[in-house]
Amino acid sequence: MNALPNSKTQWPAAVGGGNIHTPAGVVVTGDLIDNGFTEYKQWLQFEKLFGLHGNGDGKLRYPVFEMRGNHDGANTTDYEQPPSVQGGNFVARGVVARTRMKSTIQRRLTSRGPLPPSPATFRLTAISQSGLHYSWDWKNADGDVGAHMVALNLYCFYGPPCAASWEYPEHSRTFLQKDLALYAKDPNTPVFVHQHYGMDGYSNLWYSEEQRIQFHQTLVGRATLPLIFVGHTHAAQLYWWNGTHTGARADLTGEALPVANTPSTNKEPTQIFAVELRRDASSGALVLRVALRTGDSWGDIAGNVTLSRGTDSNAVEDNWTSLDAAEVKSAGWHARAHGESLKS
Repeated sequence: MNALPNSKTQWPAAVGGGNIHTPAGVVVTGDLIDNGFTEYKQWLQFEKLFGLHGNGDGKLRYPVFEMRGNHDGANTTDYEQPPSVQGGNFVARGVVARTRMKSTIQRRLTSRGPLPPSPATFRLTAISQSGLHYSWDWKNADGDVGAHMVALNLYCFYGPPCAASWEYPEHSRTFLQKDLALYAKDPNTPVFVHQHYGMDGYSNLWYSEEQRIQFHQTLVGRATLPLIFVGHTHAAQLYWWNGTHTGARADLTGEALPVANTPSTNKEPTQIFAVELRRDASSGALVLRVALRTGDSWGDIAGNVTLSRGTDSNAVEDNWTSLDAAEVKSAGWHARAHGESLKS
């Protein structure tokens, strides 16, 4: 991650080529460590490697925005739950503390005057009552391209888990609804929602169809197409999702949303998605491009998707789907025991 940008690396030709700009930050969609129930040392290692602000507090030189996954221990941050329900929740408490630290430092910086110029401006917009879920705005240095980002941790739903999941969503859907109404009420605002569980066959075992449908209903109907980033399978995938089915957009009925399943940094060599939101020069449309980075080279997954509706569909060729529906449903069954702690 620290190797980008550099003078020798450009975007793959499959997504248009061109220079890679300085990243605004790094988002980690859960499973921050392998065993969040008992291995506190792994959490200390995560903090040592990733830091928080990218200013020398860790080895990563970019700000990091993290959320918890099922490997990260305890199914709730609610301290009124009995110990048998909480389990080890040091990762959840750590995520809460780090989010509040972001907020505190942001207030201190802005109280001293305008923030100094940077490749992208970060502004924390909301934190849930539990402190676990949060949102922020990102804009480029010129302020003409930006997006509203939401971190929902495990998955989007209201309260206690249903029969399909033992993990509490901690009112993440309530947070999402209120957050969009306040900070993305302009339907043209690009919205990127992050949660751990995806819409693939493996993730569907971890939360219910009702929860997934309600999540989809919360996001549809915006003038700019929302995009969802997920994790859990630790396998890089790009696909479309209409609330009940996944696959290529042409094969789905109703309003389909693009989904990017982020890869695992625990693999050797490390895998990450490079992501860029840009405005197409000819059409003015907002276009997002994603490419898999494997070690020091590009992987075999890359895609463009036009987020602006009603623009010239031929201006940028959408090539988002990397798997067909059958592959999405079967991908990632090995991921339950990915089994590696973070490496320095």
